[in-house]
Amino acid sequence: MSDHEPVAINTTSLEKIPNPWNDAFSEVNLPPHNLILEELYHVRSTGEPPGKDGEVIRAKQSEGFIEMADSELDIKVTDLVDSCLKEMLEYETIARESPEKRLAKLKQIAPYVTHIIDRSAPGDYYHLNKDDKYKDDPVMQGADRVRSDQTAILTIVLSGIKENWLDRELLLFLNQHVLLNDNEGLNALREKAKEAVRKSGIRLVYNGREDEVKAIKTVLNQKNIFIPKECVDFLGPEGIINTIDQTKMFAEYLKRNLNLGDAFLEAINLQGIRASRFAQAFSMTPPDTNYFIYAMPTVKDDRSLKYRNDEIRGTVFYALTGKASFDPCPHELI
Repeated sequence: MSDHEPVAINTTSLEKIPNPWNDAFSEVNLPPHNLILEELYHVRSTGEPPGKDGEVIRAKQSEGFIEMADSELDIKVTDLVDSCLKEMLEYETIARESPEKRLAKLKQIAPYVTHIIDRSAPGDYYHLNKDDKYKDDPVMQGADRVRSDQTAILTIVLSGIKENWLDRELLLFLNQHVLLNDNEGLNALREKAKEAVRKSGIRLVYNGREDEVKAIKTVLNQKNIFIPKECVDFLGPEGIINTIDQTKMFAEYLKRNLNLGDAFLEAINLQGIRASRFAQAFSMTPPDTNYFIYAMPTVKDDRSLKYRNDEIRGTVFYALTGKASFDPCPHELI
């Protein structure tokens, strides 16, 4: 896939990556409930192109539609929208908690986490975006870079907890938006971090398309890295087209590799609302294991309203066509 911006991420382009960790967030920043319902039930008018029908209308026309009376459907859709909005507020609120508070939560789960999963996001590690529907979306610039670096940071922090690192060392990593090579404090801990990850036994699991996987493998072969490449497993790229494909592959991998009482962690933003419902539909969490989600924030201004709308509308469509559950897979948001 060709790159919309063929220049690798550098100091200038890093400024285009949203960094909303310290932005306040409240209910007023959520998309209006009534507007979402209106769009879900929209019937395209004469002159509108195909595909402009709302998700409820399109779901009814789909082969996988879960047949139900309109009265029941209306209740289910309304309840699902309410649930998604509630979860969005939880994601955005927890994602903005202080690093100290989040570190305390990570210390509680550190003894149990054996795997940290990373599903690819828009862009790749070296590019802000690809030539796809997100290429001009300012909310999604560098999304794969941020998610990959946050996954790496969590791997280091959980490994450091197991090695009894000082809080100031752990917080130095946890305070980072992305990992860069010009931070003297981080660089001083580079080898210590790599050794801690090796000793911890934690596996970092990346799941993406060919260009995304290639970018991660490229960075892991560089000299100045924090994660040993032998600690990373790759799923795909064969058979990876969308989030559902990723969920199925994670389900197979986790079933093979998790033992009773183990836990896995995923760093994700609001996409987790939809992804966790795929996870429930495809039994991604093995029995007697635990799923933790490390919430990541999204920008709160008008740029994000379409993204939030789209996530909820997509969730409704997939639930109505049997590819997602109406309820999320059991997990703990930290």
